[in-house]
Amino acid sequence: MNVLFVLSLVAVAFGQGPQRCETPKQWEGEITMHDHTDGIETRAKLTYDGVGERTRWVDRVFLNGKTEFYDTLRLHRENVEYVVDLRTKKCERRPLTERFRVFEIPLGAKSMGEAYVGSSALLGSGVLVGLWEATLSDRDNGLWTGQWAVDGCVPVWDHLWHNRVNYTSIHFYDITLGISDPNVFLPPAECGRH
Repeated sequence: MNVLFVLSLVAVAFGQGPQRCETPKQWEGEITMHDHTDGIETRAKLTYDGVGERTRWVDRVFLNGKTEFYDTLRLHRENVEYVVDLRTKKCERRPLTERFRVFEIPLGAKSMGEAYVGSSALLGSGVLVGLWEATLSDRDNGLWTGQWAVDGCVPVWDHLWHNRVNYTSIHFYDITLGISDPNVFLPPAECGRH
């Protein structure tokens, strides 16, 4: 009887698998983003506010052998973005038409298991991540895959095939929780008062 009880506990433990976690709603970090369709690479400091649906990107954009530098504030609830060319200090205020990009494991995502980025053989030399996959709704019409750290539920990488054609990948580094300067979401000084 005891053997049967132990076997049933083992079956329950192995049958559960990784569970979807809640990604922190506010954080800062470094990213590398590749738009594989258009051949654009962006490296940026990203400040992310999932509560207020706003982001601030201070980035270097690489395209066709040229490097551009921008400071972009996206205020999705106000449907406006401010883009400052950091070389010329020129500001462009424009309507924001794209939806807020939520960085989280989508509802209904399927776990593809867990793995270490780096190594599990040496203490402190790897990060255990959950591997996830989701088919997005008709509105997004795409396929998403991602890796999220098991401890802390922060993004490690995020790949999106939007409309089954456009392919974007984002790699995340040096994530810190919270927003160190709440003024980061005020329009840049170069933009004057809008």
